[in-house]
Amino acid sequence: MEDFEPEEEEPAPPPVEEKDFIKELRKKGIDTDAGLQYCVGDKDFYKSLLIQFASEATDKIASMKNYYSLHDWHNYEILVHALKSTAKMIGISDLSEKAKALEMASKENEEGFILEHHEDMIRDYGRITTDIRENLLEEESEEDDDIFEFEPESEGGDKA
Repeated sequence: MEDFEPEEEEPAPPPVEEKDFIKELRKKGIDTDAGLQYCVGDKDFYKSLLIQFASEATDKIASMKNYYSLHDWHNYEILVHALKSTAKMIGISDLSEKAKALEMASKENEEGFILEHHEDMIRDYGRITTDIRENLLEEESEEDDDIFEFEPESEGGDKA
């Protein structure tokens, strides 16, 4: 009987590093630690809040611009109040502070302040939601690429 020598195994390839949306968003200036704290450390819940925030931004920006152009400071105040709270909750403190200042100006009918700072806040809102969409929605579509869909086979055959 001959001595059996096992073939040498090739080393396993290094693990593919999963894209970490937390790291990516942190690079964009989002305080993900604060956001995760509001979400009790639940990454999936935090991710869903970020996706919802980014997905609703286009409509909310359009509404804010509409109320701004109409000088309807009451309804504008409602929207910037909501933005202030949500931005703070998900860790975007700079945007939250800008929205808070615009909310206070709306309450006090300080039109000059609103006219001077509105565009800056809208620009930041648009930029940060673009960053979120690029990091999270891209990740979502990559996950969807792994799903295979099959059409059910008909039973009994198709007779034409």
